[in-house]
Amino acid sequence: MMEKPNYLSLTQYFKGEASQEMSETIESWRGKNAREFEELRSIWEKYGSLANSYRPDLKKAWTLIDERTEKPRTIPIYRMTQAAAVILIMGLVWGFQTNWFSEPAASEHYQAKDELLHFDLTDGTAITLAPGSGLSLKEGFGEEHRQVNLEGKGFFDVSKDDELSFAVKMGEIRVVVHGTQFQVEDKKGTTEVIVTEGNVMVKAAKKEVTLRAKEKAVFDRSTSALTKSNQIDGDPTAWKSGLLTFTNIPIIDMAHVLEEHYRVSIEVDESLHQRRITTNFSQQSLSEVFQIVEATLGVHIDTLSTASFRME
Repeated sequence: MMEKPNYLSLTQYFKGEASQEMSETIESWRGKNAREFEELRSIWEKYGSLANSYRPDLKKAWTLIDERTEKPRTIPIYRMTQAAAVILIMGLVWGFQTNWFSEPAASEHYQAKDELLHFDLTDGTAITLAPGSGLSLKEGFGEEHRQVNLEGKGFFDVSKDDELSFAVKMGEIRVVVHGTQFQVEDKKGTTEVIVTEGNVMVKAAKKEVTLRAKEKAVFDRSTSALTKSNQIDGDPTAWKSGLLTFTNIPIIDMAHVLEEHYRVSIEVDESLHQRRITTNFSQQSLSEVFQIVEATLGVHIDTLSTASFRME
């Protein structure tokens, strides 16, 4: 039997603030407990709005309780139930407003600086993060859940677990699998998911698509459109080997590749746009790449900020 969602989760759900995962869990429970769910929703609709302006005066509340307990009274059960519901709702919402119920902080965080980062999670999942990318997970990973939060770009070789699905969350998008290989990348204005092996479910903005090997999904954050395609150019996962090959390529095009790989911004002086370069980089840091480019082309690269550079 599915466990009933706690009142904290239900309050978030009725307020429209529940996560997609929480919403799915509640909807699943609702399907088998429709009557109880409707009763709870009815109470929320009737009394929930009172909580928006609620600010508890605990001293006054205890004074009233003391006064009323001196004179025993008989209160109908249904009124007690409604009163308890109102108090519960007000207390929970006030808790949200005062940040009493904050989401737990990440128990582990991995950060790739200007090089690739390879590591394994406790469940056996192997991950490669692109330079400038980060990944965090909360307490209970591998036992209670297998969800991670990604920033930037990552490749996942997920260990199989038929009972506990693995999920990658990035902003509004959520990728759910049981055991497969795929990558997720945050691009300018979009999030892209590409599958190299197995099946992957991608969910975003109340939409979902299922991807198979050599398929991709693109979520447009400005329009909330989620599209599926099998148009994939070249080897989109070649980056995780750390090998970058340039053969007689214009400097401006090389800069674009470096920007995407290292997740930085590189401004190139217009006089250099059509100069060409032939070279290879293999698992080198961005600073090492810049040193080679400066020595090869006789150019100078200025650091404008942590992730912004100018070549001239």
